[in-house]
Amino acid sequence: MLMLPIVCVYSQDSEEILDKNAGSHARPVVVDIPQLGRVQGKRLSGTDFFGGIPYAAPPVGNLRWAPPEPAAPWSPAKLDASHFGPDCWQIYDPLINPTADIDQMSEDCLYLNVFTPAGHSARNDRLPVMVWLHGGAFRQGGARRAEYDGRRLAERGTIVVTLNYRLGALGFLVSSSDGLLGNFGLMDQRAALFWVKENIRYFGGDPDNVTLFGESAGAVMTLLHLMMDGAGKLFHKAIIQSNPLGFQFRSIVVADFIGEALKHSVDCRDLACLRSERVEEIMRAQSSLMGVPRSVGDFFTWAPTLSDSLKLVVGIPKGGFGNGSPLSRGHDMFRDLDSWKWQMNRDTAWAAVNVSQPLKNLDLIPDDIPIIIGANKHEGEMFVHGAFPITMSKAVYWMFVGALFRDSASRVLRHYRGYVDQIEREAQELARLQIEEEENRQYYLENREQLEKEYQMLLDMNVSSTDDVTDRPGIEEFVATWSRGGSIVSDLGNSSRTFFSRLWPFPSNSTSLSDEERSRIRDERRKVRAKEKALREAAKVVVDYRPVMSRIIDDYLFRCPAWHFAHKVSQIRLRKGHPNNVYVYQFSHSTHIPGFKECWGKACHTAEIPYAFEAMDIIRANYSTLSPIAQTEAPQSPEYPYTDFLAAYREALQAADRDDAEEPEDMGDHNYTQSTNFQRILDHFFGDYFKEDPDEDIANDMGNRWYAFARNGDPNYSESKAKWRPWRYALEEQQRDNQRFEKDFHKIGKEFDLDHIFSLENIQDDEWDNSTKTEGFSWSGAFEERVFRRRVLDELGMEVAAEDVFQTMLRRKVKPGEEQDYSFNSLLFGSVTGPKSRQGSREQQRRRQALRQLVQIAQDMKIMGTGLQGDHRRGQTAGSWEDDFFPQILELKWPPEDRLVERDCTCDMWDRIRYRY
Repeated sequence: MLMLPIVCVYSQDSEEILDKNAGSHARPVVVDIPQLGRVQGKRLSGTDFFGGIPYAAPPVGNLRWAPPEPAAPWSPAKLDASHFGPDCWQIYDPLINPTADIDQMSEDCLYLNVFTPAGHSARNDRLPVMVWLHGGAFRQGGARRAEYDGRRLAERGTIVVTLNYRLGALGFLVSSSDGLLGNFGLMDQRAALFWVKENIRYFGGDPDNVTLFGESAGAVMTLLHLMMDGAGKLFHKAIIQSNPLGFQFRSIVVADFIGEALKHSVDCRDLACLRSERVEEIMRAQSSLMGVPRSVGDFFTWAPTLSDSLKLVVGIPKGGFGNGSPLSRGHDMFRDLDSWKWQMNRDTAWAAVNVSQPLKNLDLIPDDIPIIIGANKHEGEMFVHGAFPITMSKAVYWMFVGALFRDSASRVLRHYRGYVDQIEREAQELARLQIEEEENRQYYLENREQLEKEYQMLLDMNVSSTDDVTDRPGIEEFVATWSRGGSIVSDLGNSSRTFFSRLWPFPSNSTSLSDEERSRIRDERRKVRAKEKALREAAKVVVDYRPVMSRIIDDYLFRCPAWHFAHKVSQIRLRKGHPNNVYVYQFSHSTHIPGFKECWGKACHTAEIPYAFEAMDIIRANYSTLSPIAQTEAPQSPEYPYTDFLAAYREALQAADRDDAEEPEDMGDHNYTQSTNFQRILDHFFGDYFKEDPDEDIANDMGNRWYAFARNGDPNYSESKAKWRPWRYALEEQQRDNQRFEKDFHKIGKEFDLDHIFSLENIQDDEWDNSTKTEGFSWSGAFEERVFRRRVLDELGMEVAAEDVFQTMLRRKVKPGEEQDYSFNSLLFGSVTGPKSRQGSREQQRRRQALRQLVQIAQDMKIMGTGLQGDHRRGQTAGSWEDDFFPQILELKWPPEDRLVERDCTCDMWDRIRYRY
C-alpha cells in the first residue's frame, strides 16, 4: 500500500515566521470589501498579509457533508485578518503528519489568506493572482504551513492566495444511500475560486489573470479543475507540480463501501446521525479504515470520486449563492440519488464539479490556458522507503512488482533489468570502497602519530601562492615523505626493518626466540587475523533493490504520465492550430527532506515547494544539504579520520606524476607542483563552504519563472540562465501530416561532409578516446556507431546532458555569454539567425531541411534516438509518440539546463501497458 503523506517537518509554521519577520514594526492595513465588510490585516517588511478570511460558511451542523454556502457578511464589524485561519480537521500522527496541531484545527476551516505587495490594495493597477492548493494526500495539510509563505512571490508583483478545504472523510465521504457522492473538498475550492473572482480586485488583483497552482494532491485537483466547466473563467493559467497522474479515481460504487464502513464504525445509519457525531469520532473512524488498493494507482482511501458518468453539476449562479442554487443544502439534487443527474443550464455550467480519470478527457481542457507541468527527479524514494524501511531483497522486489502490476509484471521486470544490473554493479563498487576504507583505517591506527603530524603540516601549508613553501619548517621532510607514498615509519621505531619484513613480520625460525619475542609474534598474528576478518566483513554488501522500485514508482506515477499529459495536450492544441503553450520541467536540485535520510542530496516529493515560493528561511533551516537538520541526517563519513584524506592525496600524487611527465624540466620547481596538489586536497575537504549559494540561486530562478508565467503565460524572464521552450516545438513540416524528408545523400551533400561523418578513415586521437567511453552513448556498444554519433552531434551543435539505460537527453553547446543560435536549434525550434531577405529565407529553409535529413539518416542507422518513441520506429505505432521529434524539458537545478529528450523507451513502454481505465 503506497501512501502519499505531506512529509515536511518544521519547527515553525507560517504564523510564527510572519510574526518573527514583522516584529514590533507591523501595522494594521484595512481593505473594504463591498457586501462583506472591512478586513484588517497587517503590513510586514514588503508585503501586506490578510489571513483567515472566510470564503464560505462554516461546514458544520447541517452543512457537514453539504456543498459550501456563502459566508455571512461581518459588517459593520471589522474582521481581524491578521492571523491564519485554523486547519481543517485531520488525523494527528507523529510519523505521517507530524505538523498537525490539534489546537489549530477546526471543522470551521473554510478560510483563505491573501498576500499583496505593501500598500498595493490602495492603487489602481491590477496585479496577476496566484491561487495555491496545498497537497497532503487529500487528508492532511493546510494553508498555514511554513513552506507556503507567499511573501516573496508577492514582493515580485503578484497577489498570492492560499486556502483550506475539507479533508479526509469530511471532504470526500461517499454514501449514496444518504445522497452523499463525495467531492466536497473540490466544491470548497470551487467556492474559493468564485470568491477570488468576485473580490480579489479589492486587494489589487486582476480577476481576469488568475493562475491556479498546486502540488501532489493539490496538483491532482488543479488538473481536475482544468477539465471542469469554468476553466478559463475562474482561472486562466495552471501550474501542476508533482501530480501522481498514474493514480486512478474510485467509482461511486467502490467508494460507497468505504463510506458504509465509516458509518458502521461510528454506529450511524443515516445522515442525521453522521452530522451529529463528534468530529473526533469521525477522525478515529477515518484512521481505522484503509481502502483495499486494486492496483498501484489506487492508493488514496479518501479522494475525489468519479462523477463524469452522472453528468453532475454543482454550480454557482451569476447571482451568487442562494436557496435555489445547486450549492444550497435545500436544493432537490441532494434529496436522493436520481436528483444528482441534474442537467446543466447556461447559468451554472461553468462551475460544474465533474471528476473523470486523470488522462481520459484531456480534450476538455481549454486550448488557450498555458500549463506548466513537471515532477521531481526522485519522487518515488520516500514512498518505497516508507513501505519498506529495511533493505529490499531481489525476491521481495520481484514479488512486489508482481503484486502491483500483475499481468504486466514480467514486462516491467524485463524493462528495468538494466537498472537492476547497475544497482548490482554499484554494490560491487561499494564493497571495493569499504575494503579500501578498512585498509585505510588499519593504516591510520598503525601510523596515527606520524599521520597526525603530517596532516598538521598540510594544514599549515594553506597559504597564498606568493609564499615560498620550501622555507616553511619541516616541508622538505614532508614532501620527501609523501613522495615515497607516505610509507616512512621512522618515528614509529621500526625504521631498520626492511619493506618485506614489514609485510610479513614473523621470522621463519622460532626455536631461538625468547618468551617475550614469542608473545610479540602471537600478538602480531592475532592482529593479522583481525585485519583479515575486518576486510572480509567490509567486503560483505547486501544489494538493496529499493532504488529500482523507487525508479519504477517515479516513472509510473509521476514522470511518464506527466510527459504523456504534455504530449497529448500539445498534440490536441497543435492540430487545432492553437498556440503550443505546455511547458515541462524536472526538478533535480540537490535538497534534503527533513526526516527522510534516503532523500539526502536528492529531489524527493515536495522538495521543490519552498523553492517555488522562495521561502529561504525554510530552505536554509531544513531543505539545504548544509542545513543543521540535513547535517544530522547526512550520510555518515568514515569512522576513522584521514581515510578520505589518504585517498584524496593518492589522487593528487598521481596527478602530480602526470604533470611532471608532461611539463618540460624548466617549468619550475617540483615543490610548486606538490603545493598545488596539497591545495587540491584542501579544496576536496573545505571547498563547498566557499562556493556560491545554489539554493538561493535556484529559488530565485524558480520564483522569477513562476511569476513570469503568472504574469503573461511565458515562464522565461530577461535574465534567464536557460531558455524554457514548450514541450513540442514542431516545424510546419511536422504539423502537416508528419511529413518525412526523403533519405537522399546527394541532396544534403553540399551542407554536410557525409563521407567524413559516416567513414572510419582518418580517425582522430580524441575520437578514439571519446568512443571508448560508455558515457554519452551507453545504448550502443559498437565502436563505429559511437564515432558516427559523436560526429553527428558535433555537426548539430549538441552534446549529451544525461543518459542511463532508459533515456538520453541532449543539450546545446553554447559557451557562457554566447547567444549563437546553432543549426540544431534552428531545426527544432524554427528560429534561425541571418538576413531576413527572401534569399536568406530560402537558405535557412534549405539548411533546416538538410539538418532534418541528417537526423533522419542518423535515426535510420540507429545512432540517434527518436524522442519518446523508444524502441518503435517512427510512424509505425499509431496513437503513441510517433509524431514527436525530441520534446523539450527544463532541468530545474543550478544552473538550469534546457534539454531535449532524444530517447526514452520507458514512457513508451508504460504508455502501451498502463494508461487504460
